[in-house]
This record gives sequence, structure tokens and C-alpha cells, in this order.
Amino acid sequence: MPAPSSTPSNTTDTPVPTTPAAAPETLDVVWIGEAQSVEQKLLGIAPHVRVSGRDTVSVVEALQSGAACADVVVIDTTTPGVETQDILLRMKAAGTDLPIVLLTTTGSGRLISDTGHLATCDVVVKMQGFEHQLPAAFRQVRARHDLTAMFRESRLSQDRLRTVLEFQPAVMCVVGPDGVISALNQAGLSLLGADQEHVVGRSLTSFLPPEERDELLDLARRACAGEPCTLDHVVLKADASRVNVRTRAVPFETDHGGVALVTIHERSGPTAEELASLAGQCDALSVALGEAKGQLDEVRAERARESARADALSSELAEALAALNDSMAALKVERERSSDLLVELATTKSMLEQSSRLQAVLEADHKSMQEVREQLRRFTANTDSLFAGIMERQQGTLAQLEDVADPTI
Repeated sequence: MPAPSSTPSNTTDTPVPTTPAAAPETLDVVWIGEAQSVEQKLLGIAPHVRVSGRDTVSVVEALQSGAACADVVVIDTTTPGVETQDILLRMKAAGTDLPIVLLTTTGSGRLISDTGHLATCDVVVKMQGFEHQLPAAFRQVRARHDLTAMFRESRLSQDRLRTVLEFQPAVMCVVGPDGVISALNQAGLSLLGADQEHVVGRSLTSFLPPEERDELLDLARRACAGEPCTLDHVVLKADASRVNVRTRAVPFETDHGGVALVTIHERSGPTAEELASLAGQCDALSVALGEAKGQLDEVRAERARESARADALSSELAEALAALNDSMAALKVERERSSDLLVELATTKSMLEQSSRLQAVLEADHKSMQEVREQLRRFTANTDSLFAGIMERQQGTLAQLEDVADPTI
């Protein structure tokens, strides 16, 4: 796939005052990894950036066949299953030469050293608000890619490199390990508010406050030695005004040895130190959230256990209530039976009372019968005695009569 044009389609960060800013052209970005949330945020940050997601398996074939159009490829190294070196090796084998932006949660030194020989790469640390860094990262990595491709193909001289820099809309310059500027484009001259003859050949540190010069010189040395670096600092313009900028330096090989290709962007957001501090705070917050989540999980587990115990108690209570209802029903039956028994007992008691009264009557009648019998016995005895007396008197009378009737007498 042919390399993109040497003139990026993005608008300039610091336009030349006499040249009006052109409307940005569409920038196609192929995103390997989770892109949906980023795509929505980029619509508000850089509406001209068009993001399309691709999986790791088909992305190389899609780029090679033209099924996917890309000015920049983003590889989210934090996405599970994304093997950065494998993707870059397959792209290189297929002859697909595109600028690459790597998203990572760690430092960029090791990642750049592992991938720098495979493609032109830049790194964006994936922290909160990283989406705001992407448009600048796209511009920078495209400019580096175009310059590297042109220098590699044409074996350009240092003078030709200076000419190429003029076409870059971003502030770009070439510095040596001593910080001396050997080339600076028109956008850089506009930023510094100075002419070419007052800039080229001077140390870039001379445009910084004294307290920040050592850090910039260290950045230039490290970049010339092969280590990409970033520094947030202040630039002093010719009129003594101060501009907050973020400087990105990457190694660049020329016929005369290693130099640093420096890109400078005006900065309105937090510094790298502030971002690092925010990252540390985010890490601490993540740890705290993890601990809180662990505690919440424990509370949820305890609540689940309590809920299970409550369910068991509810089940036991339901069984106890059912048993109580059965007992109440049985008690009701027993009460009904007891009521019937009480009625029977009352009836029996009444019958016993009647029997007692009858017995008393019978006893009284029995006593009266005995008295009658005794009277009858006495009457019989008296009658027998009277009858016996009568019989005796009758026999005496008969005897007298017989004596009267006997002639012999």
C-alpha cells in the first residue's frame, strides 16, 4: 500500500499568521482493540478523525487489499489477545508501511525499542483523558513516518531534510545532542517569533527559562542516543512572552549520525508530571476501589449468608406456623370433644343426682317398709296371741258344754 502523502491532512497547531487555517480533511484511523468509547469521544475532540475497528486476525489482509483505508493504525496493547510484534511483523511481511500509534499503560521505552525496527511508532499512555492526546500523536507520527520514508528512499541530505520540514504544519526541528538547532520549519519560527538566521545554529535551550534548560539538554542527548522522550516546559518568545509547550523528541538517523527530530505543541492541559501524579492518584484510587470492592463483595457475601439464614428461619417459621395451625385445629377438635364430654358429664351428674335422690327415696321407702313389716309382724303376733286366747276360751267353752251334756254327770 503506498505511503501517505508527505503533507498531513491535519490543520496546523500554530498557523502562520499570514496563512488562514484550512478545514481539516478526513483522517482515517484503523483501530485494533476496543474502539467504540474512543470513537464517540473523538467525535467531540476531532470530528475529522474517522475510526474503524478491526480484529487482529483480519487487519493485515484488510489493509493490504484496500478493504480498510488507513492514514494511521492504532494498536491498543492493553486489549487481551493483541500481540503487537506479531501484527507489525505481518504488516512488514505484507509490505504495509503505515504510521503506528501504540496505546499502553506502561512506559514507552521498552515498547519503542521492541517495535521501532518494524515500523514508525509513537506511544500514548492510556490514562484518563488520553483521547485528547491522540490528534497530536496522529500528526506527529505521520510527520515522522513521511520524513523517514522520504529520507530512506531518496537518501536526502541535511539541506533536503530542512526543505521537507518546511511542509510540516506542526512545529518541528532537528537538534543535535548539544541541543543546537540545525533545522526549524516555518511553524517553529512563528512559535518563537524569530527569523531563521536568529534561530538556526543556536541551542534550543536558549529559548527556555534557565531553570528548565538542563532538562531539555538531557532530552536532546537521550533522544540522539536512541530513546524517545517527552518534556513539558516553557518557551520564551522573542517578545519575552511565555508559551507552555510539550516537546517530543525521537531518534533520527542521518548520514552524519544520530540527531533528534523534535516536535513541539502548545500545551493547554496538564503537564506530564501532573499527568503522572494523576496517574498515581488513579492507581491509588484503583487500589482503594479494589479494596472497597473486596469489602463490598465480603458484605454482599455476608448478606447472602444472612439472607440464606433468614430464608432458613423463614422456612422453619413457616413449618412451625403450619404445625401450630395443625395443633390449633386439633385443639379445636379436642375442645369440641371436651364440650361434648362436658355435656355428657353434666348429663351424668344430673342422672347421678337423680339417682341419689331416688336412692334416698328408696331408702326412705325401705325404712318405711321395714317399719310396716315390723308393725305387721307385731300385728300378726298380736293376732296370733288373740287367736290363741280365743281358741283356748272356745275349747274351754266346748269342754263345759260337753260336761253339761253328759248325763252321767
